[in-house]
Amino acid sequence: MDRPYWLRAWMHQLIRQLIPNPVAEIQPTPFTEYLHGSFFYDQTRQFILVQVLNTVELLAKGELSTPIAAEIRVNSRKLKVTGARVVWPQTQDLPLRTEAGKTVVALPAVERYTALYLRLG
Repeated sequence: MDRPYWLRAWMHQLIRQLIPNPVAEIQPTPFTEYLHGSFFYDQTRQFILVQVLNTVELLAKGELSTPIAAEIRVNSRKLKVTGARVVWPQTQDLPLRTEAGKTVVALPAVERYTALYLRLG
């Protein structure tokens, strides 16, 4: 392991040990610390708003590099997701798939910011 990157790997492993089976997570491909996500229930608790921010542009001093691919993975035993729809930057329904006890939503490439709703059922 390269010396400058030991902390990155250690933090990733530590978080996995502390929270081995999270309710929901965003997994960028390839892995980067510069893709951030937040999950919020709406007032009715029928939807979860997911906001995804690509901050790689900050490293490149304003130059937008390639968009980042990512997946949202939801523990289907803890939260039942029945649909997914991007609402920003353009409206788009997203398919769901099940994989190893998780509901998986593949996001379109995130350039700067993407917002979507997960429908709960």
